[in-house]
Amino acid sequence: MKSIKRAIVCVFAILFILGVTTPLIYAQSQSEPILIQSDTDISTFGFDGKGTITEPWIIESKVISANGGSYCIRISNTKSHIVIRNCEFDGIEMPTSEISSAVYLDNVENVTVENNKFNDIRGIGIYLNTSKNVKLIENTLGDSYFGIESRKCNNIHIESNVMNGCIIGISLWRVNGIIYKNILNNCSNGLGIAFSNNVDINDNRIIFSSGTGMGLNNCGQLTITNNSYENCSTGLSLNPSCNNIVVFNNEFINNKLGVANSIDTNNNTFYQNNFIDNNIQAFDQGNNIWYNTSLKSGNYWNDHVGTSAYPIPGGSNVDRYPSAEPFPIYSEESPDNWAFTRTNIIVAVAIFVIALSVFYIGRKIRKKNAQMHDSDRNATTEEEPHDN
Repeated sequence: MKSIKRAIVCVFAILFILGVTTPLIYAQSQSEPILIQSDTDISTFGFDGKGTITEPWIIESKVISANGGSYCIRISNTKSHIVIRNCEFDGIEMPTSEISSAVYLDNVENVTVENNKFNDIRGIGIYLNTSKNVKLIENTLGDSYFGIESRKCNNIHIESNVMNGCIIGISLWRVNGIIYKNILNNCSNGLGIAFSNNVDINDNRIIFSSGTGMGLNNCGQLTITNNSYENCSTGLSLNPSCNNIVVFNNEFINNKLGVANSIDTNNNTFYQNNFIDNNIQAFDQGNNIWYNTSLKSGNYWNDHVGTSAYPIPGGSNVDRYPSAEPFPIYSEESPDNWAFTRTNIIVAVAIFVIALSVFYIGRKIRKKNAQMHDSDRNATTEEEPHDN
């Protein structure tokens, strides 16, 4: 019994250490807006940490109102590792003379913004400028003018954020990185990307956009996979000078226009996508490819019967290998790294501890049963009569 208790205590201790007991948002203390303009400024605030990769500066559990100002947290000119988490931001107004953003990051590296909530942001929720190695993870942004805006940034990672009712959910200009598993709901325009290369856009859901779900301008070498576009005016729009983009395994459902490719879009490949109940499935004025040549695999069009070629309105493009059945949409694991997530670690450790405890308890029981069996046998031997 003591062994079982010890095992239970160990499991809960490990889960507590790994942070499973931390709620999604647990902002506690009211704080004035924070302005950091150098590494020297950070040390004056008394934040936990040292600014290193193993001990980053931690800004957490704060409720910060801009009170009509232009920022809640503004950080610039630092390469220190910084984590902003579990905070709530509000009270942003959009002035005419400067950019107004709840979290403003300018010329920074190695900053993570995670698990924060943004309310009443009449400006930009999170703004990145001339920065790199920045992660924006699991933030909730509602009714902002812009949810997230990034300009001239390298190696950005935008994952599992929720944007509700923004004019533009995510806006990217001259960036590269990963856009993964975000939800953009009821935004006038969901995701806009311009003058960018080498961006992976995976597993995002864009719904109820009154304008364009995802709009691209002057982009190349993009991979767009496993995304869903539903109930938008236009699901995906490729505008002039968008070239060499792969659009694979996406769903376009109940949009007025599923995909729109303008003149001067070239060598973009669309295959194994599902086009279902769009008023116009696709419209292509460019010179693009609507099937995978080596796989001889095109797209699924629910208004097409048979396997004959499917003509794409707007020009001379044709899907030569349309599918008679919808393609399964495969969700990918986070492309950030190969390591276990915290949840994986928690489950693995808990299972290991429980299994080890069961083995230990079982061994003690077997040992005790063996001792009892030996005692019974000895007692029986002592009681047997002896012949004279």
